[in-house]
Amino acid sequence: MNALINQVNSIYTLLTLLPVLRSDYLQKNLPNDGIYFFFEDGEVTTLNTQVKQRVVRIGINTKDGRFRKRIRQHFYGNRYGSIFRQHVGGAIARSEHLSDDERRVWAQQKGPKIPVIEEKVSRLLSSKFSFCCVNIGSEAERIRLETGLIALLAQCKLGRPSDVWLGNYAKNQAIHQSGLWNVRGISDNPLCQEDLLLFESRVLDTVALYDQGGF
Repeated sequence: MNALINQVNSIYTLLTLLPVLRSDYLQKNLPNDGIYFFFEDGEVTTLNTQVKQRVVRIGINTKDGRFRKRIRQHFYGNRYGSIFRQHVGGAIARSEHLSDDERRVWAQQKGPKIPVIEEKVSRLLSSKFSFCCVNIGSEAERIRLETGLIALLAQCKLGRPSDVWLGNYAKNQAIHQSGLWNVRGISDNPLCQEDLLLFESRVLDTVALYDQGGF
């Protein structure tokens, strides 16, 4: 477990090198392909006595060249194109005691539209969530790192979610148990040392690109 804790410390240290962005950055300079890390206001973790924003979701674009569109889908799209939005909307519906019918329909990703919940999700994400991203051109690398990072943060939880975390209302137990708005990948093999070094290299490359003016 100590090795996993050290890896988590390394991940958070690397993430502090990256700019933290809000939804108003979506039309500006983002990579074409990469991995993103979402943070949520009020959710923190303490590492080496330092309080840091806690990662609450990790994801990628699976299709090349679609990273910017993927981020926009999460902030302002709909549940049909973003399982993240579906998870958040379901938690909102439960926390606000919306009707059983609304909650049941929302849980169907291909079910009828529910504009009132979509609007609540968009407002919440744009006002309370921020993100950072790492430029990763290779689809295979994106998938490999995403899988290992999700598993690492899910299985080595440094800092529990707060008592008021919206994810505590999620229908899927995996979300409030892991502290992540992720379900897929939480039980996979955590990031190995080789992939940690790869991730470090990609983060440093991304920092250099930002320093040079962007992507």
